[in-house]
Amino acid sequence: MDPVIFNSKFVRREIHTVRILPPPDVCSEHFGLLTGSEDGSIICHHHMRSSSGQMMHREEEIGVHIGGSAVRAIALFPEFPGGGLVDIVHNTRSYILLSAGAKEVIMAWRIVWIRADECEPHFSEAAHYDTWDIRTTLLGAREQTKETKTSNQRCMAVVGFVPLQCRSHHSALHSVGLSATSDGSLKVLALHSDGSCGNFGVHFKLVTTMHHSSHALISLAVVAMTLNDAAIFAMDVVVLACSGATDGTIAIWDLTSIIHSLSTQPSRSGNELKSFHNTGKPVVSLPCLHQSGVNSLAMTTSTTGTPGRIFIASGGDDQVIRVTLFIINQRNTLEKNKSNLISVDVLQTVHTDFAHGSSIKGIWMDNSGTLATTSHDQRLRVWKVREAANQDLAIAAVAGSFVECPEPETLDACFLGGNVNILYIAVAGRGLQMICVDQGSLRS
Repeated sequence: MDPVIFNSKFVRREIHTVRILPPPDVCSEHFGLLTGSEDGSIICHHHMRSSSGQMMHREEEIGVHIGGSAVRAIALFPEFPGGGLVDIVHNTRSYILLSAGAKEVIMAWRIVWIRADECEPHFSEAAHYDTWDIRTTLLGAREQTKETKTSNQRCMAVVGFVPLQCRSHHSALHSVGLSATSDGSLKVLALHSDGSCGNFGVHFKLVTTMHHSSHALISLAVVAMTLNDAAIFAMDVVVLACSGATDGTIAIWDLTSIIHSLSTQPSRSGNELKSFHNTGKPVVSLPCLHQSGVNSLAMTTSTTGTPGRIFIASGGDDQVIRVTLFIINQRNTLEKNKSNLISVDVLQTVHTDFAHGSSIKGIWMDNSGTLATTSHDQRLRVWKVREAANQDLAIAAVAGSFVECPEPETLDACFLGGNVNILYIAVAGRGLQMICVDQGSLRS
């Protein structure tokens, strides 16, 4: 693996979360690393090539959390129907960034790639390096109410997406955010836009709060999938969320009916968006899947593309990587009187004990079966999950590297520039590092 070190004046910051901002098009070598830190700052670390061919780096502050509260998690998704749920194959230049953390603060930002000559004068420096820059806008913020100001509850994880059905100009719904909190609840938030938002572009509206146990939820993932090959409409897509708790429990939640109802509500005012009462228990709960906290989760569709199958990869304090293959089925007519319209069953599970020498802090997986993990043992490891008919699920280590940033706490990965063989992995802790993995040279 070829490491690229980001030497930044923010290297002393304690970074809790990182997301890769993809280039504006496949021909550009300009991308960003978005980080959230203990001091409440959200930074974009630009990576670009100068006119002389040298790689250049610079930092730009996106914003600061209300009151300087710590940023525990960020989510980045394309501002496009299905963004954050399914792969978007065309060039995307507008993204929504959600940041969450202490005091239950959640903020929303729009990040748009623009040509450098469209930037304000103080951004003109970028024109010497690349033809692209970013423009950021604070869209909205949500913090504790007066009644909960004395609470020490925190948002521990956040994900977001634009529903596939969110196409009508008659709907006030803009996008959806999910937050996992330290009191063990999963909250569904609607970001809606209308003429009553004042200085902000969107309002946050709490749609529902779902409780399963008193243990803190510390990791979260979301995915959309079809249950059969005949599904052709957005309403045929199932939306599932997965949460990991401090007691090692992993739960799967069916959000399909909530999201469909929100997406199809005509509304002139976001205040009219429907709220739901506590929608009850998850579809399935797997207690003690890890011996202790589930620090990180990844959720993806089946590597074979088979409808109705998903992978969930998890890493925890027990140093174990666990990959579980689930099958999702629609309940038949006689079963639909139950609270859940789908059933979720475990097909296979595979785990690797002592995958790292310390707590696993970050995990990433895509639908090709590539898996990346990092840990407090200062290591980055790359794995391959193999799914084949009539064979047991298998996971094998294919690459590894020492991580130079101290106390790795999180990672993100993606393929940049249209090259599906080069995987870029960003690792953050008390510093920031980018490592490139040439999958074509990995041992099988």
